[in-house]
Amino acid sequence: MGARERSVPARMPGDGRGARLVILLALLTFVFAGLATSSLGAEEPERASDSAPEPLGGPSEEAAAEHAAREEREEKGRRTPEAKEERRRSKTAYRDSSGSEARELAKRRFEVLVEPLWEPPRLGGGERLGRYLGDHAQLVERADGEAPSVIDSLLPMRARNDSGNKAPVDIELEDRGDGFAPENAIVDTRLPREAG
Repeated sequence: MGARERSVPARMPGDGRGARLVILLALLTFVFAGLATSSLGAEEPERASDSAPEPLGGPSEEAAAEHAAREEREEKGRRTPEAKEERRRSKTAYRDSSGSEARELAKRRFEVLVEPLWEPPRLGGGERLGRYLGDHAQLVERADGEAPSVIDSLLPMRARNDSGNKAPVDIELEDRGDGFAPENAIVDTRLPREAG
């Protein structure tokens, strides 16, 4: 009938989601900055023997010993004064960053994590979202009288909200007092106010 897009409805700009996005990016930055600094210990490059398939009975004693030694070196690296100081410093290093600075930092440090999981429907001139055709599809109506097209999503585009009614999925974070949660997610999700 129409074009298939993998998408979910999104809110329009200027509806307050920028501040929440900044908070989410800052939280992710702090969490992953801590993980990145926790691996300051020396790490040997992977050797060809590390990538060889393990015997059917499990890892060899030699491979298990190498793994334990590597973990011990990494743990020792995390206990150095330098690594501890870096973790302490990173907890507040980005506190005064603007939203755009937080996004840029996240893109530089964690590129794969900042890629959007979905994109909102791209509507053309004179197009508007119409009624839902179940939880996974929605009509796109056209002002020029042409037949409507359908947006078809692999993930649900609607979910039950706090009132029990079906509403568009909206992963914009809202403040829930003790932390943050998406406004209307497919699954119940909570993020703490502070990482760590």
